[in-house]
Amino acid sequence: MQPTILLADDSTTNRAVLRGCLTPLGYQFREAKDGFEALAQAKETDLMLLDVMMPGLSGLEVCQRLR
Repeated sequence: MQPTILLADDSTTNRAVLRGCLTPLGYQFREAKDGFEALAQAKETDLMLLDVMMPGLSGLEVCQRLR
């Protein structure tokens, strides 16, 4: 089973760029457009790439809540 990365960023373009860079390496992806979506999907991923400044919850707040 391939590792799953959660791309959490409010920018569709940023998520697409990250997906484009990492897809050739064989990863699977989930996406979130804000911190609340990222928290909801956190348990279903192996790694999270979080934007620091997102609407709702920032990437830093997501990290704090996950601890």
